[in-house]
Amino acid sequence: MEAKVKVITPELAEQFLEKNTNNYRAMSNSVVYAYATDMKTGNWKFNGDSIKFNKSGMLVDGQHRLAAIIKAGVPVQMMVITEIEDDIATFDIGRIRTANQIAKAKNLPSGATNNATIGAVSMLLTWDKKSVTPKQKVIEILSEESEVWSNAYYACVKGANTSICKKAPIVLASYCLFKQNNSYDDICSFFEVVNSGFQICGVECSPAIVLRNYILGEKYKKEFHTLNGRSLLFSATLSAFRDFKAGSQRRKSYSIDPAHVSLLKELRRIAMGENQHD
Repeated sequence: MEAKVKVITPELAEQFLEKNTNNYRAMSNSVVYAYATDMKTGNWKFNGDSIKFNKSGMLVDGQHRLAAIIKAGVPVQMMVITEIEDDIATFDIGRIRTANQIAKAKNLPSGATNNATIGAVSMLLTWDKKSVTPKQKVIEILSEESEVWSNAYYACVKGANTSICKKAPIVLASYCLFKQNNSYDDICSFFEVVNSGFQICGVECSPAIVLRNYILGEKYKKEFHTLNGRSLLFSATLSAFRDFKAGSQRRKSYSIDPAHVSLLKELRRIAMGENQHD
């Protein structure tokens, strides 16, 4: 067995993949996309994980990483191990570290390390894209604005021991409300009504109750795991808060506001560091 650290260029990755014969796993395009995104943005770090070849010269571990190098078009430093025993049963059986476990290891605020907040950041990054969220990019965004994300989460859970607003689209909407310079007290007051269902004396609460009824309704339960359902919940939260803050009455339901989708795309562009015309 021989192990060396090598800089793998896209050209070398292509040569390595030619030895990817008799593979027991199909290539996942979404995984390749996620890895390539990390590589292009500098979030891919050398950690000793290796590309492996057996004694016959066949590639037995690393096809997604090699394909990602080609897709990203950048060289990446990796460990390459050759002449290993071809025991497939021992490969890729370890437990993968989750994004919230990584966030906790970085000592981020607890409001920024729970599944709802992690899901909100993932929604911000992918939204209508059918791809795996680059895990390192999620951690990067959480680290850069950990206080904002933490406040967004804690505002969502105000008013009830079991919050009905502890959901990724709502946490993402709460984050947007903070980015629009709404006060923490105003945002908390809104979610307190949505969670508890109790009216606040002197404040028109019907928009918050409309949102609450939607979250608890059968329509939401059927659509939650669809793009339309997530989009509607996100947009309805922003619309209901706007009307709640203005003290206005509201019709029986909310629809997706194109302005909210545009806002989300703009925040995603900024988060990904993309140029306006990319």
